[in-house]
Amino acid sequence: MTTAGASNPFPLILPESLVLGQLSAALGSFIKAAAWEVGELFDAVLAPAFGVDWLSENFGGVYTPNLHDPDFVFNWHQPDSILWQALPPYSPDLKNRFGNARRTRNRWEHETAKQNVHSFLNGVDQLRRLADPLTLDVANYGPSLLERAKLLHKAGGVLPPSESEIELQRQKEQAEEARREAEEAVKMANETAAAANQLGVKAAEASKAKEQAVQQLAQVQADLEMLERNLAYAGRASRQSLTEPADDLEPGAPWGDLPLGIRTLTLKANMVDLMDRTTQTLLSQQMGPIATEAAARWLQILPSGGLVHLTPAGHAAGQLDGVYVYLGRLDHS
Repeated sequence: MTTAGASNPFPLILPESLVLGQLSAALGSFIKAAAWEVGELFDAVLAPAFGVDWLSENFGGVYTPNLHDPDFVFNWHQPDSILWQALPPYSPDLKNRFGNARRTRNRWEHETAKQNVHSFLNGVDQLRRLADPLTLDVANYGPSLLERAKLLHKAGGVLPPSESEIELQRQKEQAEEARREAEEAVKMANETAAAANQLGVKAAEASKAKEQAVQQLAQVQADLEMLERNLAYAGRASRQSLTEPADDLEPGAPWGDLPLGIRTLTLKANMVDLMDRTTQTLLSQQMGPIATEAAARWLQILPSGGLVHLTPAGHAAGQLDGVYVYLGRLDHS
């Protein structure tokens, strides 16, 4: 029996990428936290009713199960089990939800290498379907994991921007706004200078204002280019910090049975760029020259372009004659 009011020892682990190990750790935290809480629920109701030894007296045999073991907690509990006294009224649906949670746990415990992002999302859903009707405190783990997976997918499988990247992006947006204002100032200065020349009034002042506006625009443009370089560097550092099996492949080598990246792009031969198939935007708009340089390298292997799968670390695979081959890494050849 656990001390009353004990806090859950399994905090939620949010994945930092869509790499399988990260997903396994994240879903594992949900499984363990939910099992711990259901075990506490059993004990809170059954210990007062049947005594502190209720677990061993009713489920003991060769060994007494661990109250918080997912293998015990997530089971197809029969209608006559005393566990239902601590649960909502018995129903085949709720019984199956326990069983599905058990299957999820077994898959990720014993067949982790066969799992992927889709089975991760399904696993989160199965745990959520059990946590919701039991009103577990860990019910909020499901939405948190799904939201993080959504963000990771949009980011190409890489952790959402760090604080430094967010700050750089904020500065970039401010610089872009300043550039638009500077361009408008140059336009107005040109019009003023032209009008002054025609009237012969204060032409020197108008010309000076025009020069200042042009200099301001040049400085803003230089600042913006520096910020774009810093953002590209930060993104490259984030991708290169990840370790994946594809690190050992050479461009043109068979991809084999490695898991394909979840982010899908279209390699476009007509414009030497990559189109994100989810957002329908060019990758160069997000990453700048990194995208076009990668596209140029990958077109040497896939001259006609086509579908490209990108991993969180930036490794790309595409089909050549019906077989997936390694194209290279986004950030280098």
